[in-house]
Amino acid sequence: CSSPEEVLQELVTFCGEKCNGQLSFLLEKQPEQSFSPKYIWSSSEFSSSREILVPLFHSVWQEWIDVLSKNQPVVLSDMDALAFSKPEIYATLRMQGIFSGILIPILSKENSVEAILGVGNLPAQHASPATYFLLTLVHLIQAMLQQRKFVTHLKELSYHDQLTGALNRNAFL
Repeated sequence: CSSPEEVLQELVTFCGEKCNGQLSFLLEKQPEQSFSPKYIWSSSEFSSSREILVPLFHSVWQEWIDVLSKNQPVVLSDMDALAFSKPEIYATLRMQGIFSGILIPILSKENSVEAILGVGNLPAQHASPATYFLLTLVHLIQAMLQQRKFVTHLKELSYHDQLTGALNRNAFL
């Protein structure tokens, strides 16, 4: 039986390979109002020096976060237009070697974006079918993120007293 962490990494890898992208990732929301990469896959053609994505900060990406919060995907196809309309985003993506891509939101129960599934540098003719594929797969990823939360909570409960939060006898075995 695989852990939720292993399954999530396998799903991110599966997304990148099946969409013919050079890069796939799952960004998770952090307390400081950013989205940081938690799971990353890159093809052999993608430079290994670019495997670490920089966090996406709300201030720079706010327009896309607004679109994603409406449960709509963001498809990046015309990077040249981005250079003029959103130079900060363009510079960040170019620095990381991303020339096209798809961002799919993963919403919480409160309908806020809790994570973002992305595939980068996929062929233009694959963008539309890949978007539908990712929109379907995102439900499985959402379930695995929820399972990961449950497993973490159960581990916490097994080693801490529910009333005081102090370590219980299981923590000392």
